[in-house]
Amino acid sequence: MLASPRSTAACSVEQLVSLALDDAGLPQLQEVRALAGGANHRALALTLVDGQRLFAKVCLPSDVDQRQRLAVEHLALRLMWQAGERAIPEPLGYLDERCLLCRFVEGRPALARRATADQVAQLVAFIDRLHRLGLETARAAAPLASDAALSLRQARTAIERRLARLAAVESTALGRFLEQRFRPALAQFAEALSADVLDRAGLVVLSPSDFGFHNALVGADGARLIFVDFEYFGWDDAGKLIADTLLHPQHRELSLPLRRQLRDGMLAVYRERDPALWQRVRCGYALHALKWCLIVLKIYLPEHQQRMCNASALDGDLAERCAERLSAAEQIVEQLLDRGSLLDDC
Repeated sequence: MLASPRSTAACSVEQLVSLALDDAGLPQLQEVRALAGGANHRALALTLVDGQRLFAKVCLPSDVDQRQRLAVEHLALRLMWQAGERAIPEPLGYLDERCLLCRFVEGRPALARRATADQVAQLVAFIDRLHRLGLETARAAAPLASDAALSLRQARTAIERRLARLAAVESTALGRFLEQRFRPALAQFAEALSADVLDRAGLVVLSPSDFGFHNALVGADGARLIFVDFEYFGWDDAGKLIADTLLHPQHRELSLPLRRQLRDGMLAVYRERDPALWQRVRCGYALHALKWCLIVLKIYLPEHQQRMCNASALDGDLAERCAERLSAAEQIVEQLLDRGSLLDDC
C-alpha cells in the first residue's frame, strides 16, 4: 500500500524537486518560490519551463517521527481524484517520502471567523462525498488515520501516550499543570465512562483527520473551497472525526449557528449507518477535548520544536509561545471542570 522510501537524504530541496519532476515525467523547473508551510514540511510554488504552475511539499528528515506523511497524502489525493473528487489539488507526482507535487491552486487561506453558511455546507458536502467513497473502498486500500481511535478506550490510551511524552519534558510550569490539573481531570472524566461505553466500537469511516477551515483554501472565485493537507488521512471513528472537527481551535471561532450547522450536517452524514452516533459523541467529547489540550501543548516537545525550526515555522519567542499554549490548555480544562462538557457551545 505504502512504498518504502529510497534514500534521498543528501539531496537539497531543489534537487528533490527536480528529481520528483523527472520521476513524474514533467518538464524541468524554471523557478521556485518558498511559501508559508507547516511544522513538518517546506511548501514551494514551482514554475516549470513550459509555464505550468505546481505546488511542492518537501518533507524534512526526522529521526523521531517516521510516519510516511507524504506517502499517505499522495495515496489520499490519488484515491479521491480517481473517484472524481475535485475540491482537492490534483496530484501529479511523489518521490520517496520526500516530495509531493500537485497542481497549483489559486486561492487564499480560509478563515473560520469569516466563514459563511455556504462554506460550512461545503465542508459537510466534502465529508459526505468522502463517506460515500469509503463505502466503496476496501479497508486495505487505505491505512488507519494517523491518530486513529476506533473506540473510546483506544482514545484514552492515545491520551496516555501523549501525556507520557509531555511529562518527560523539563518544564516546571508544564509539569505543574499536568500533575495538578490535567491528570485529575482525565481521571474524573475517564472514570465516569463504563467499560461498555469505553469498548463500544465506533463507525469506521474514511477521515481527513485534520479537517476544517484551517486546511482549506478559498478559490479564485471567492466562494469555492479547496481542501488540502491529508498527511493524517485514513480510517477512523466517525464520532472522533466529528469531535475533533468541532474542537479544533479555529472552529471555536465559528459563530454558534455555524457551529451547530457543522455539527448537525456531519451527524446527518453518518446517522443512517450509526443511529447512536450523537450519544457516542456526547459520551466521548470530554476525552477528545482533553486530547486537544495535549495537542495544543506539543510545542513543548523538543522534536516538534526541531521540526518547526527545520521548516522555518518557529517564529517569535519560543518561551512566549509555550506560555500562550499552556494558557490555552488551562482554559480548556477549566471549562470542562466548570461545565462538565464543552458541547454547550455547539
